[in-house]
Amino acid sequence: MAKLPRRKCANKECRQWFHPIREGQIVCSYQCAS
Repeated sequence: MAKLPRRKCANKECRQWFHPIREGQIVCSYQCAS
């Protein structure tokens, strides 16, 4: 399985770089998703 490129968290208060664990992940953690 290929590593997904890192992306920036979609949460405006966070905006941290992270490596998505699954396809289509846009936030670095579930705290940011809520």
